[in-house]
This record gives sequence, structure tokens and C-alpha cells, in this order.
Amino acid sequence: MREAVLERRPVAPIATGTNAVHDTIAAVHTPDAAAARHYEAMLALRTDELRHRAARELAAEARLSDLDRRQAAHGRLTAWLALDAEDARILARAYDEAAATLDREAARARFEAERDAILHGLRFDEFTRLVEFVPWLRSHLGVSLMGQAARDASDGAPLAA
Repeated sequence: MREAVLERRPVAPIATGTNAVHDTIAAVHTPDAAAARHYEAMLALRTDELRHRAARELAAEARLSDLDRRQAAHGRLTAWLALDAEDARILARAYDEAAATLDREAARARFEAERDAILHGLRFDEFTRLVEFVPWLRSHLGVSLMGQAARDASDGAPLAA
């Protein structure tokens, strides 16, 4: 399944005036050595800088098409799975705090992209590992969302689109 979701393809530039955000989105689309380096570099930032960078990346992702946003979220989450659990927890917390600073539409886009990436692009064992460090998955919202997805799957209904 992962190969189909993470095909390598060029990413359209985002009109931000710099290539930094475009390079970030491109790196996140393919969770490989480049993505690992990206997140390792982010971990070296001060906490406020890390949150600011995460907010810029999430805002840039919000401007992507639904498919590209879902792929970016999937790439981010799978890259975090490859990290040490504490490093992944630090990043996930920073992205969660950054999402709280976004406008309502961008925050919603981030949540929906992550939800869709989890429901349609991760195995159950990957999901259970994400629960350890992605704050919203441990919240009432995350538990109810995943419970509903499980009920829908057991009823034969398709998972959330």
C-alpha cells in the first residue's frame, strides 16, 4: 500500500516568494533520507523556531490540493515513525501547537489530511505507534474518529473519504 501512496513525482511550487517551503513539501512527500535530514534539522531549532517553521509548513500544505496535502501529511507521519519516539513526540507536539496558531480553515485542512493519511495510508501497527506521540490521536476527538472508522469498516461501509 505504501508504494502506491508515496510515488515519487515533482511537486508544484507554492507561491510564497521562497523555495524553502516548496523544498520542505517536496522532502516530506518522499520519506527518505531527505525527510530524515529535514526533521533532524528541525529538532535542532529552538522551540519557538520549531513551532514557527511547523506553522509555515502547515500553512503551505493548506494551499495544496487535497491529494497533495494528504500525501504531505502521510509523508510527515511516516517520517516521524522512522524517528526515535521522543524526537517524534517533540515534532508532533510542535506541529500540534503550530496548528493552533493557524486560521480555522488551515487547521481543519491539516486535521483532515492527517486523518485521511492515517485511515487510508497506514497499517494498524503504524497507527498504534503514532498514538504514542501525536497529541490529537489521544484526545477525545481522535479516539471517537478512529472508533467510528472501525465501526464503519466492520459494517462494510467505506472508511471516511
